[in-house]
Amino acid sequence: MKEVYIADDGKMFEDKKQCESYEYCELKFPLLNNIKFIDKNNKILSFKEKRVDEEAFYIDVEKIIINNKEELNQLRAYAEDCGFVSWQKIDAIGAWEWNEKEWDFVPCVSKCIYATKFDDEVYYIGYNSEVRCFDVKGSTGKIGRQSLREAGNCFKERKDAEAQARAERLIRQLKMFANWHDTGKLCGGCYIKYVKKRDELIPEIIDAKGFVPFGSVVFCSLTVAFKAIDEFRDELLWYFKDYMKIEE
Repeated sequence: MKEVYIADDGKMFEDKKQCESYEYCELKFPLLNNIKFIDKNNKILSFKEKRVDEEAFYIDVEKIIINNKEELNQLRAYAEDCGFVSWQKIDAIGAWEWNEKEWDFVPCVSKCIYATKFDDEVYYIGYNSEVRCFDVKGSTGKIGRQSLREAGNCFKERKDAEAQARAERLIRQLKMFANWHDTGKLCGGCYIKYVKKRDELIPEIIDAKGFVPFGSVVFCSLTVAFKAIDEFRDELLWYFKDYMKIEE
């Protein structure tokens, strides 16, 4: 009698290893087949084929290109399952490459290689905080994208550009509010702080060392800061809780 091996989804195989490979590559970690694993010769490695010798696969991969969060989550789960420490540290979509100096995978900041689905268009913040789509097809488009990147105004997704535009608009409004309510008597000054445990916005007086968190707007007095909190409460809560994701 011929032995038949049945995968978790009911598919049958005559070979045990084929069955196990199918379950692993197609059922447990199917999205890894969409991730680009690239070796030092810039050759794309097949996850299905290389998975047979996982240690060699791990060593051969020099660059990894991840398209979305679902793929990222599966990559991290796979890395944890196999004990691939450097892959477990990958925490964002995009391109990552092996860095000999860091002895770890690092983001491809300068090259910024993204999957094809991100190559057609990007988003940027235009006049009056309006988010616009920029077509990057062709050589002219690539040059334009590079200019946007150098200006710090290039986003892969519209929602990210919209969040950035909203945050920048709030900062401008707060700076304008501080400017118009400036009494000219800056005694140390203060800034607005969010206390997560109490879900509360409070003015924080600048200490003797003059420390102010990066990006904070300075107000001339507690009174002005309290007025700003009342005026922009909803936007400030969004800024700290959703945009900045304050953890303490």
